[in-house]
This record gives sequence, C-alpha cells and structure tokens, in this order.
Amino acid sequence: SGSFCRTGAAEPLPCPAGTFSSATDLGAAAECTDCTMGSSCGTASTAANACAPGTYTDSTGESVCASCAAGSHQPSSGASGCVACVAGSFCPEGAAEPLPCPAGSYSNATDLGQAAQCTSCTVGHSCGTKSEQPLPCAAGTYTSTTGESECAKCEAGTHQPESGSLVC
Repeated sequence: SGSFCRTGAAEPLPCPAGTFSSATDLGAAAECTDCTMGSSCGTASTAANACAPGTYTDSTGESVCASCAAGSHQPSSGASGCVACVAGSFCPEGAAEPLPCPAGSYSNATDLGQAAQCTSCTVGHSCGTKSEQPLPCAAGTYTSTTGESECAKCEAGTHQPESGSLVC
C-alpha cells in the first residue's frame, strides 16, 4: 500500500504527493487515489490525513494543508475552508479559534488578524475582554483615559449623576 509497481519493476514506486492508496498490487501511479478536500497526502501515503484545526485544503489532490489567513479561523479538522473571525476577537494566521480582544479594547469588525487591530476603549467608557462595543460608565463612575477595562468609582466628596462621564 502507498506504492505501485510497473511491469518488470525491481522496486515499488511511491504514490505521488497528493495521492494515496491503501490497496496493494497497483500497476501505475494513475491507480493511486487523489486526496480528498480537507485532507493532505504526502508521497507514499496509505491514507488521506485530515487537515488539522486552523488549516484546510479547498481542492482534491493536495499534498499539504494551507493555514487559515489572518482574520479567519477553522475550529474543525478536515475542513475545506476557513470562517471569518467574530466581532470582539482577532485571528492570527493559522488560528483554530478566535482570540479575544484584550481588556481595554473592542471591535465590531469580523476579520481582525491581530490584537493591535482592536480599537482602544474611549474615555467615559469601559471595555472588558472580547468587547464588541464600549460600555458607558454608569452614574457614580468615570474613566478619564482611553483603554480602560473598568470604570472607577467617584471618590468620597464627589459625585456624577450622568453615565459616560470623564470626571466626577
């Protein structure tokens, strides 16, 4: 298996990359089976190997699986494509799962490839991990700088009756 023998051959020849064979007694390379979509086959393969999460093949006869492009991911093995990264997350090249935008940032876009593409939270708002939108600080709290993950409580002797405030 994984090879073929031409008439009069002294040694078996390997099935070419992108093909496989679990059968024996093959007489030509054309009798090797093309690797299926979502899998890869190296030289002399006896079976198709499912692409690992974060990789794919979108055609038959592939010898290697391609990594998902930055901004996309693939959680399943044996995939024939990748899916866009979800809002509040980013997906580097080859991602199997989306990674959350860090605390203090947000994103409502669906195709970010790196954490630096997440937007810094605006003043008067907070952004927890994997935020899709900044949340206005509640009455009695504030943020005076960008990139905050939590709103600060007003200090004793001060107050803030409005939401989304920069000061008390």
